[in-house]
Amino acid sequence: MGWARSRDRGGGGRKPLLWALALAALLLAALTLAQAATPTPTNRYIALDASRDHTCTLHITGRIHCWGSGPTNLLEVPEGRYTDISAGEWHNCAIRQEDNGITCWGRDSNAPDGAFSDVAVGWHFACAVRES
Repeated sequence: MGWARSRDRGGGGRKPLLWALALAALLLAALTLAQAATPTPTNRYIALDASRDHTCTLHITGRIHCWGSGPTNLLEVPEGRYTDISAGEWHNCAIRQEDNGITCWGRDSNAPDGAFSDVAVGWHFACAVRES
């Protein structure tokens, strides 16, 4: 394997190549450091659902945040950690992380007992898939 030579026959043929290699190594090192120094994003959401007048998001920590407008208590999320969220016109429902039970809030906060794997809320109703 030989060195690439420039047209300069005065003995400086290797210098441009060496400078280019040194510059490339420096850029690679800078990119590697920049990637290692990039902070982990804290605004990571794993679910989002929207109704006509409001939206709810489920954060990677299990917390839910709702905003917009709607009937009484629709945007006031009960304390807890959740794994799924569904936004309806008059109420919202979510699956609790600790027991896979359902918590609903808004105009209708009634929820069935048991463990569930999925929930969907509509205009005046909610459906859920019960774990077997």
